[in-house]
Amino acid sequence: MKKYFLPVIILISLLLSSSSLLGKKKWELEKTKCFNSSKTDCLKIMTRKTPGSSMKEFKGELIIHSSIDKIIKILKDHKSYPKWFKDCKRLDFVKKFNNNSIDFYSIFDADKFGVSARDVFFRCKYVVKKKKGMAVDFKIITNLVKEKQIKKELGQKNMPVKICSDCERISELKSLWHLEKIGDNKIKVLYQSLSNPEGWIPSSLANAFAIDQPFDTLLNLKKMSEKK
Repeated sequence: MKKYFLPVIILISLLLSSSSLLGKKKWELEKTKCFNSSKTDCLKIMTRKTPGSSMKEFKGELIIHSSIDKIIKILKDHKSYPKWFKDCKRLDFVKKFNNNSIDFYSIFDADKFGVSARDVFFRCKYVVKKKKGMAVDFKIITNLVKEKQIKKELGQKNMPVKICSDCERISELKSLWHLEKIGDNKIKVLYQSLSNPEGWIPSSLANAFAIDQPFDTLLNLKKMSEKK
């Protein structure tokens, strides 16, 4: 019996892996904006359906003609987010573990759509790769964190930020920012996210959000980063 045990475990692992991969749908191109006539410099937004979620996962890509350090500085400046990150009403600092891990609290405005605002606590992990002392690759990996967990880690009952009393709490959030230096003042930017906003949201609004939010956010980031 023992001689069959390892092959069976391997087979089960392969089947589980295959089913997981099959559960992920292919990306569909939703919106494009090109910045040159040859269409080699474009902002592209893609979405895909995710099993178990009413919201589509989205992915946006573009090239920003700026230094990677300038873009990193913008991404790390939480106070500036309401200026360029679409629908972000507030982004408050909560707790800093070290230079590479920080907790934030954010409120996303949805009044114009006739639904309640959403809020969320999340943890950002910063990963940077350097070559000859210069950043060439940078990631922000974001995951949802529970308010109860943060209070426990802080060792206090009250939060250091003002909490929205009538907001709907986002129950799932995973996102990624990835900057890759591909030339002098030429940075490839990826923004990808999947969330569960909870509560009732019209399907038309959910689909529009998955396209317009990353499109406007990346376009605003490009304008800020390339501004001299």
